[in-house]
Amino acid sequence: MSHACVIDVNQRLFADLKSLGTEIGVVAPRQWRSDLRGNVAFAALPELNGSFYLRTPIFSGRGSIYFYTGVRNIMRAFRPDIVHIDEEPWSLAAWQFAELGARAGAKVFFYTKENISKSYPPPFRAIERRVHHLSGCAVALTAEAEQVLRARGFNKPVFTIPHAVDLAQFDVRDSSDLRRRLGLTGTVAGYIGRLTSEKGIPDLISALEIVRKNSDDIDWSVLIVGNGTLEPEVRAAAERDPRIKLAPAIPHNEIQHCYNCIDILVVPSLTTPRWKEQFGRVIIEGLASGAAVIGSDSGEIPQVIAETGGGLVFPEGDARALAEAILSLLRDENRRQQLANAGRTAVLEKYSAARVAKQFHEVYEWLSAARQ
Repeated sequence: MSHACVIDVNQRLFADLKSLGTEIGVVAPRQWRSDLRGNVAFAALPELNGSFYLRTPIFSGRGSIYFYTGVRNIMRAFRPDIVHIDEEPWSLAAWQFAELGARAGAKVFFYTKENISKSYPPPFRAIERRVHHLSGCAVALTAEAEQVLRARGFNKPVFTIPHAVDLAQFDVRDSSDLRRRLGLTGTVAGYIGRLTSEKGIPDLISALEIVRKNSDDIDWSVLIVGNGTLEPEVRAAAERDPRIKLAPAIPHNEIQHCYNCIDILVVPSLTTPRWKEQFGRVIIEGLASGAAVIGSDSGEIPQVIAETGGGLVFPEGDARALAEAILSLLRDENRRQQLANAGRTAVLEKYSAARVAKQFHEVYEWLSAARQ
């Protein structure tokens, strides 16, 4: 069960699980309301055709406050051995599927990405405890997410499994035509994501101004892709410097074309009291597409960059350090290419959808054999 599976590219993991011999039934919303993209209609990955149970989410797009209609009918029709909950354990949907899955005799587990231990108002703390009780194990996105889960009282086995990248979608391809249409020249720095303060957009704008003042001898340009509350500030920066090109958010099944235009992917996220970067999926997508990465030290970003060897890390909030990192890679093509090559090699080995699917399959096998 995963609201993220409203988008076809997020279904790749389950297609690979199906190819490993697991019978898969995916519960996904017919439509999901996104704060940035509005209403997103369900799209099916062809390899999973016939495996979906589409339902209407009540309070769609309201974080953890939503649940599905008709779940009892799904349990009766599919009769699962395992209920895989791709939602945080305090959510209403996780509680709904954990309860009904357990009543149907299925083993239950959830996948958590939360890397900050937060206080939840009633009834969400009680919901979290109940989902913990009903689950035979958990999967955590990162070691930090596991630490948060342990701190919140979960004392059963935890498997750590990262995000995956679909290597059929994200690959190194020629982008000269698109670069030309977008007006990009030279070495291209880029950002893909929400245009919000916690994503470090003010620092990115400040850093690009420093780069502009120190790069008269360099042919470079910038591609910023996304929507958000700070879009006016980005537009103003593009008006001051015509090398900065802004494109609106693009559906995830088409975003690979933008990655292929970027030589240096920048991930300048900032930590807030309620949020820090849980993984940085754009990092492995960018590396798979042939870019080097410059990321802040917010959340999991430095760990992913260290594990892949694909880029540089700067102190979050330090626009000058970010500018210096960008300038260093603009001026040293060999180093930039070495980082990009190392990062892509590591992504192929560690983060492919097929590899991550095998890790989840091992969880399924363990849970099937475990006593509860």
